[in-house]
Amino acid sequence: MRSVLTSKVQESKLIVVDQLAFEKPSTKRMAGIVKTLIGVESPSVAVALGDWTEAAWLSGRNLPKVRVLHAENLNVYSALQYDYLIVDKAGLSIIEGALAQ
Repeated sequence: MRSVLTSKVQESKLIVVDQLAFEKPSTKRMAGIVKTLIGVESPSVAVALGDWTEAAWLSGRNLPKVRVLHAENLNVYSALQYDYLIVDKAGLSIIEGALAQ
């Protein structure tokens, strides 16, 4: 997993945000956030959140190349399957903790 994350960092395909909070589901908002962060209309992206909510998941599920998951569930396959990885700071702490073990 470390080498996959290192590769994403070197290719500027790992994006860390302070938080990605959704009070209510909004696919349009999720699509806008992804486009703004990545600069591509329809990228393949995994969004790993430490502060995972059902509203965030519902916001991303209708986007064909976007997968929203809890950071605890991020694995090598998911990280490799998608071109980009967006992680919130809480998710980054979870991933760092898992890698430290």
